[in-house]
Amino acid sequence: MLLRFVRLLPAWVLPGWLAAQSPPVAFQRLTLQEGLPANFATGVAQDSLGFAWISTVNGLARFDGLRCQTFDRQSGNPRSLSHRVLRCVYRSRAGTLWVGTQEGLNRFEPHTQTFRRFSLASLGPDCNLVRRVTETDDGRMWLATKGGLVAFDPATGRCALVPIPTDSPNRPNVASVRQVLADGPTLWVGTQGGLFAYAW
Repeated sequence: MLLRFVRLLPAWVLPGWLAAQSPPVAFQRLTLQEGLPANFATGVAQDSLGFAWISTVNGLARFDGLRCQTFDRQSGNPRSLSHRVLRCVYRSRAGTLWVGTQEGLNRFEPHTQTFRRFSLASLGPDCNLVRRVTETDDGRMWLATKGGLVAFDPATGRCALVPIPTDSPNRPNVASVRQVLADGPTLWVGTQGGLFAYAW
């Protein structure tokens, strides 16, 4: 595994160097007024057509550069999002859009503009709260959930809880995974009880 280091410049060099190198910065702000379902955004992904997908605490928005189209949970509609509170949005290498929610994982079906729901509750109720998604070279997806690290096969929908070994009295904190990042053969797993490197 390659480790990357950044050499720090003396503080007196940075201000002038940054001023000489920095182009003007312009921001575009999206809020409720522009059609965002909530001002609290939890994630952003871009699809192959260039649309920006924004997960929020009150649904999903697809932004085309001018306006937002929103998707939310519709009571009685199993092809809508499984929960209104979204934790993340992720685009897989195959171009599939995945949405982690308070109650499971959702896959966007572009031809029908609907969602397929995947429940992880069989692994434990806290595993259904999906905070982050990443993917390894073998196509397997890894989910950071409140109940632990979950390996998910998008082809079959099968999932398994990957135990994080610890002798720490903070075992409940270690089980609550906040972040996951695929880095070659290593998964970096950020928990409430520390950072773990997992060789999958």
